[in-house]
Amino acid sequence: MIEYGIPIRSFSQSTLVQFGTYDEYRDFDSDLYDKAYYLGFRLGDLAASRANKTSDLIYISSGSSKREQIELIERLFARYGHIVRSHQVRLSLRGLLRYETIRITLNSTFNFLLDYVSELPSWILNDEMMFLAFFGGFTDAEGSFHLQNTKSAAPKGRFTIKNTDLRLLEQCHAKLLTLGLRCTSITKTYDVGRQTSKRGIFATKALYAFSVENKESVLRLIEILSPFIRHEKRRADMERVRENVEWRNSKEFQDEATKKRVAAMRATIEAKKKNRN
Repeated sequence: MIEYGIPIRSFSQSTLVQFGTYDEYRDFDSDLYDKAYYLGFRLGDLAASRANKTSDLIYISSGSSKREQIELIERLFARYGHIVRSHQVRLSLRGLLRYETIRITLNSTFNFLLDYVSELPSWILNDEMMFLAFFGGFTDAEGSFHLQNTKSAAPKGRFTIKNTDLRLLEQCHAKLLTLGLRCTSITKTYDVGRQTSKRGIFATKALYAFSVENKESVLRLIEILSPFIRHEKRRADMERVRENVEWRNSKEFQDEATKKRVAAMRATIEAKKKNRN
């Protein structure tokens, strides 16, 4: 084969063929913004490993009961490597639950996903748009735009992000503050060993979180982050939150809120008068 100039695959190249056809694999060829997004998504929701120390084969995997999350991961990596999806049915308090897993085989151009980095690289932290691309991926994996329901007030649109890596959240929190967004303090949602579900699942790591609740900050976050969000449900939730905040900013809502406060004050005054009598 050498004499006739026939290319010979290395052992690591032949390993790639075992997990799909050789021409399935494509080099990562996107720009730095895409790289930042993929890194943010990986730190939030993906496990990455090498087949062995000398292999060029990269494994990416994840599991979720939310099909849209698995479908997003498939869209992100479909053109780069070999994908296998599977599912199992689990018993939950709500009945039978479909839990899906996905495993992607990639070539060595995805090495940048292998090392889990709590300390974000300067090329992300020192560039506003690069950070937003990273935070878009992180949000697609771990963030939530949602309405917070309270007994005494209208639902409040807000953003929350949770992760077990406190240092990672601290850097994201600090960067958002420098962008002029008002964020809540980082709090511990639950501690190591705490039961996190009624099915008896216990936390192996503490979970931390912070939120963006200020109306102007929520609208600003949606504006600057929207170009980098690829999760279809996340985009729909962003729109729902935006509409909620704009409604709460409207004169109609403000007038109604004022009427309710006045009525509540009058009721309190009347109750005090009755107590004195």
